[in-house]
Amino acid sequence: MAHEKDSIPLEEFVAIVSGAAEAQLTKRQSTFLCVKAGEYHFRVTFRNKRAVHWPHKRFTGASFHTEHPLLLDYTDPQASLYFNAVSADIPSLVQELEQVTQEVFGGWRPLWQYLNHYGTDSQKGLPIGGMSSILEHLFRFPSGLFLRGPLSLAAPAQEILDRHGMQSALLDDYTPIVPVPLGVLLLGNNVLIAESFVVGPGGRGGG
Repeated sequence: MAHEKDSIPLEEFVAIVSGAAEAQLTKRQSTFLCVKAGEYHFRVTFRNKRAVHWPHKRFTGASFHTEHPLLLDYTDPQASLYFNAVSADIPSLVQELEQVTQEVFGGWRPLWQYLNHYGTDSQKGLPIGGMSSILEHLFRFPSGLFLRGPLSLAAPAQEILDRHGMQSALLDDYTPIVPVPLGVLLLGNNVLIAESFVVGPGGRGGG
């Protein structure tokens, strides 16, 4: 296990991994992961994990961020957006909402993740029918919850709904309390969000 006394600066770890032709996750556990980059072996221990997504064992590139669109779910005021009328132009509505989602999250999070998709099969991913199928299911009712998420998304989404005559209402849910700044460690497309990271030497066996 990596300790503070034999830790490696996170910036140095990122630089070494980024400079490697290819890196590899050799072990993934609930509190640490092991990375091989060229001749180097690292063990990254993290505390108070908020989110993790590591679909790729082999990857290229690494970076660390304390400000990132992925953090909006944990740091931005959260809000609920309601509608009281149905849009007559769903394709146009979808296009405008996806555009603003791209502007807010830079492609890191999809719109469907924040929509009210209760009763659909989209809890585990975007359904075959795409965004339109979620909205068509939602618009079976003349009013209700439209989306819930960061105010950075909910506020511009409200403007779009109002342009479509949907008589929206935006309600504040809560403002997250983040006593310790969060960090985002990106290893290729693998994502780890936690409060702290300690990097140390890792064994060649992946431990």
